[in-house]
Amino acid sequence: LANPEIAQHPALLRLREICKEYRPVDVSYSGGWTEASVWSSRLNIPTVIVGPGTTSVIHTAEEYIDLAHLNEMIAVLETFLQIYE
Repeated sequence: LANPEIAQHPALLRLREICKEYRPVDVSYSGGWTEASVWSSRLNIPTVIVGPGTTSVIHTAEEYIDLAHLNEMIAVLETFLQIYE
């Protein structure tokens, strides 16, 4: 989460549910920086950073994305976005 105050936002709760249908996920506050930090803290837009991969190798020389994780993330996002059709 870019902003821990949005932890109970309905869209985030639904996204968590969908993600857990595919694999156990840990949703937590991110101390890193992305544009999400600006959107959530300065513009008060509920913002989540989500994506495939293995967190233990993010931004390392060993970083990779397993194709199964990528396909799961595509399915998660497709399911989530159907809410807003």
